[in-house]
Amino acid sequence: MANFFFFAAVPTLLFWVWYFGDGNDHIPAKYHLLDSAVPMCGIWVTIAPIVFRQGELIFEELLSKISTDGEQGGWDVVAAQCCIDKIDRCYQWLASSLAVLIGGGVGYVMYEIRDIAPLVSTSQRIGSAVVLLSVGHVSATGIWGCAKVLLVVRTLTKSADLRWNPFRPAGDDGFQYLFRFAWINAVFFSLSNLTVPALLVVWPRLGLASRVVVGGFIVLMSVGGLGLFSLTTWWLNSLSRGMQDRALGDLSPHIETLASKVTHLGQLSTDEVLHLRHSLDVALSLQRHMAESHPAPQVRTIFRASTTMLLPIFLLVIQIAVQKWLS
Repeated sequence: MANFFFFAAVPTLLFWVWYFGDGNDHIPAKYHLLDSAVPMCGIWVTIAPIVFRQGELIFEELLSKISTDGEQGGWDVVAAQCCIDKIDRCYQWLASSLAVLIGGGVGYVMYEIRDIAPLVSTSQRIGSAVVLLSVGHVSATGIWGCAKVLLVVRTLTKSADLRWNPFRPAGDDGFQYLFRFAWINAVFFSLSNLTVPALLVVWPRLGLASRVVVGGFIVLMSVGGLGLFSLTTWWLNSLSRGMQDRALGDLSPHIETLASKVTHLGQLSTDEVLHLRHSLDVALSLQRHMAESHPAPQVRTIFRASTTMLLPIFLLVIQIAVQKWLS
């Protein structure tokens, strides 16, 4: 509750006090799109800390799933926990450094558009510093969270020794949950696209240095979620192919043994030939089934990838629609 109060409630209150005070009244007519774009930024200031808190809860659920499968399921739980511990120990210095850089960059952009978003009084300047501190800290936490997702998924996929049963329905095991885990974190990151319209509106007003900062933010927030999900899914699909190849490899010696007997049909009785034929048909049918099946959830993966790509576009469309409705 303390983190939510400081990083969400307080910045949100300060933001809306400024916006409904001097902020909204000083937006020039040529920047009328900010009438809806700026409130969207205020929404992100509020929900970002909540989103990243949910990300931590998802990590806990992932560890629970992996631990439930345990070593018998083929997961190296110790390696995963060690990876998480190392990343968590880096949080303070990494988040602090990034928070200063991001907060400073956003502050510089705000200074360049001071005629559009004025900070007149001392209280407004102090309030803006608190908001910038919060935005910098939350943004840094989001970037650190993405790095954590990538490192944990990479560690799990590299150390896993999983067995695949093509006749068992895909359940809610650790492997299936990893896809969901990567997708949810990518969607959370894509929600930061709420701030992109405001950045695009003020883009013509910015100098070269500010454009570099803003351009980096726009690219990161527009394609970051898709990039995060694509990379983690690539690793998971590689693990899936390895599981499939391993299962096919385990079946191959049995097929080779049966096939070797075909050259000696003249030495076999009629019953033995029929048994060999049925056994070989079953083995080859099983091989085809395994080759055509995939441990990874193919259809759901494609759908999830499309959401991380379409969500930023959807948010832009919603904001344009809101702006037209307000105008």
